[in-house]
Amino acid sequence: MKLKRSVWLSILAYCAFAYMVFGDIGEPIGFATMWSDRLGTAYWRVLVASSFTIAAVVFLIASRMGLNLPYRILIFAVTGVYMSVLSVGMYVDRLRHEKIDAFNADVFFENSFLRSIQEAPVEWQYFLHAAALKNCTPYAWSYRLMDFYELKPNVAINVLPAEWLERCNIRRDF
Repeated sequence: MKLKRSVWLSILAYCAFAYMVFGDIGEPIGFATMWSDRLGTAYWRVLVASSFTIAAVVFLIASRMGLNLPYRILIFAVTGVYMSVLSVGMYVDRLRHEKIDAFNADVFFENSFLRSIQEAPVEWQYFLHAAALKNCTPYAWSYRLMDFYELKPNVAINVLPAEWLERCNIRRDF
């Protein structure tokens, strides 16, 4: 009975956390499996593994403190997922900031990794992780490439600030 309750508590905790952070309970599993190639940085898997190692240590500490199994499993699940999102988010945000500084754009905007995982992936994407304008050429950020790529005018008019479009006379190609 206790194990069954702990499993349900863990599932409930995962669902609540996944919905709060990702906006969908299936996305964390998607990012870890079928979408794992969408983050083109070298060490994110190490950070996730380290996060769950820390969660296992916390589980053992909770064990020695005499916490019941349902609570230890709950603590493990929440700690592992939370630490993964936090550590990977901080890491890729830092890498993105470094690339933006090196890119030397005339103007740019960026959204946090946490905001990005809430918005993407969706079929019709009007959200940019980050964007830059350099010599009136628009660029968007790709987490898969971990770099900027040039935006075509037909796309740029849908996602860039109106001020940038006017400033550089960016219009739809016909």
